[in-house]
Amino acid sequence: MKGHPPVFTHSVDPMDAEDWLRAIGRELDVVQCTDQEKVLYGPHQLRGAAQQWWESYRLAHNNPNTITGKNLRERFEHTTFRLV
Repeated sequence: MKGHPPVFTHSVDPMDAEDWLRAIGRELDVVQCTDQEKVLYGPHQLRGAAQQWWESYRLAHNNPNTITGKNLRERFEHTTFRLV
């Protein structure tokens, strides 16, 4: 990505996760990513605990290529908001 997409590690405030989702979504929309590309590129901006969560989530799927942007967002929100 050409811009400077935000990085997300973790937060105790669910609004931080929501802000990150909106910001990374805007970055990916600007470069006109497809849904599958969003699933590939978005998680590259996760670090630390968030990256570990993504690796676990991805590995839990028999076929990670079937993960959609909507699935990823819903699971990310559920996990992030539950941790608070």
